[in-house]
Amino acid sequence: MRRPTPSIAGRALNPQFRRDFGRFLANGGARTRSLWLTLIAAAVLLLTWPYHPVLDLDQGPFTYTAVGTVIVFIAAYLGLILGIRAEPAEEAGQGVQEWAAYVPLPIHVYLRGTLAGRMGDVLLFLLVAAPVLASAAALEGVPVPQLGGAAAVLLITGFSGRAVALLLMLWLEDRPVRLILAAHGALVALFVIGGVLWPPLSPLRAFYAAHEPAAWGLAQWIAAPWPGMIVTHGMLVAAAYGLCWGRVRQLRRRADGLEASERPPEAAP
Repeated sequence: MRRPTPSIAGRALNPQFRRDFGRFLANGGARTRSLWLTLIAAAVLLLTWPYHPVLDLDQGPFTYTAVGTVIVFIAAYLGLILGIRAEPAEEAGQGVQEWAAYVPLPIHVYLRGTLAGRMGDVLLFLLVAAPVLASAAALEGVPVPQLGGAAAVLLITGFSGRAVALLLMLWLEDRPVRLILAAHGALVALFVIGGVLWPPLSPLRAFYAAHEPAAWGLAQWIAAPWPGMIVTHGMLVAAAYGLCWGRVRQLRRRADGLEASERPPEAAP
């Protein structure tokens, strides 16, 4: 029996983006979660409120660093872990793999739309938490360029996490235990490998290094934690996108094969 083909309404924007972003807007739990997570960052701000105008601990002002550390971890958690754990059921009981196989959109349109549409809760949290981080920065005299670099680190962290989460869903959705283990393993590796072997991989190292002077020379610039994160995570997202594209193509070929096998044979003349 042939499965129903998904339908997507609306063509003014990328239809997959409209669908995924619309599902986020209808999810009241995401808005509540962003508020609670922001309260955690605000509590850290109050607990680390400095007694002196600036408290330098070699990694920037202490309160700003503490608040930023919490927000970085939350952004990575939202992007990677909640990218798979908070995935609601698709229409007609279809999962991510089945939707990707049958949605009537070109692969590149589907992938661009779903990656952008699934950033809603990450962007909402960063928007709500921005005043907390800005308050910590103003409290200790953090310059605006450093704050802008920190914002870029947070955005890149959330987006690369969502790209990896989509990749894991497309490959491991039907094996939930492996999916959860792989997601948590990727989250740990992001900080451990970045902290030990390749600093630009770690969002935390990049956040700490945002206040450091820029290195001169291409090799030094790429190897530095802050600018090198753009290159490293850009390559990570590109690799995840390529693997997602190949997986969706494989799923669609498999779906075409199943439909062909279920089609009744034509009557002999």
